[in-house]
Amino acid sequence: MTVEAVLSCLSSKVFPQDTYAARFAPWRLMDFKELDREVSKLLCKATRNQASFPASLLYIPRSMGGLGVKRLSDTIHQRKMSALLRLEYGSPGDRHLAESLLGRALRGIGVTCSHGFDMPLRSDYLKDLRSDKW
Repeated sequence: MTVEAVLSCLSSKVFPQDTYAARFAPWRLMDFKELDREVSKLLCKATRNQASFPASLLYIPRSMGGLGVKRLSDTIHQRKMSALLRLEYGSPGDRHLAESLLGRALRGIGVTCSHGFDMPLRSDYLKDLRSDKW
């Protein structure tokens, strides 16, 4: 099995299937990182690297000498965030839902906010939400 075949299978079948299911899952960050560990093991084996090979090198862009594979947990979180941000432009009920979800996440990491803040939920407001609860 070649590296290209493994990467093709991951990008065309495994990642889309897992991303669709996992973006609705209420998992903790550690659960998503477990998915990354399994993918990293597979990639290390497919690229004939040792088990001690640093997994982070697999995800470095090709322009910098890495393999350039997208991290599964990053893809899932991008999809979750895009769904949340799309709700902001929906009906008033959708906007309220997006605000409630974001408020819950912020309260979970100890940040207080009031409902009804009339501010768009752009990703630059959310850059510090790297908590396990988010």
